[in-house]
Amino acid sequence: MPDHPFPLPQKTTGRIILLATITAKPGKGDELQTALAAVRKLSESSDEKGTHTYRTTRQAEADTDVFVVFEEYDLPNGIPEHTAAQPFQALAGAGIIADLKIQYFSEFDGAGKFLHP
Repeated sequence: MPDHPFPLPQKTTGRIILLATITAKPGKGDELQTALAAVRKLSESSDEKGTHTYRTTRQAEADTDVFVVFEEYDLPNGIPEHTAAQPFQALAGAGIIADLKIQYFSEFDGAGKFLHP
């Protein structure tokens, strides 16, 4: 298993939602957007079978160097497969990220029942 640039979730089965808040280094916002677009392109392909959702956003107001990525993966392999892929490795090694915050969530339905325990 490759080294990860962030801690993996404690949950190891089912699905997990990952919310990444990424701040680009000053003057690197457009470069980060291009790199995230490449990661998204692969994530939306059939090559990443454990990735269900990979939505990329850039803050529309104020600080335009802030990005939020909404991701959904199968556990336990979805995240390790995603982070081992070449576009992600290129992004991680580009030196354009000033700050990265990762949060994990479990989805529940309208009755409050978790969908992927």
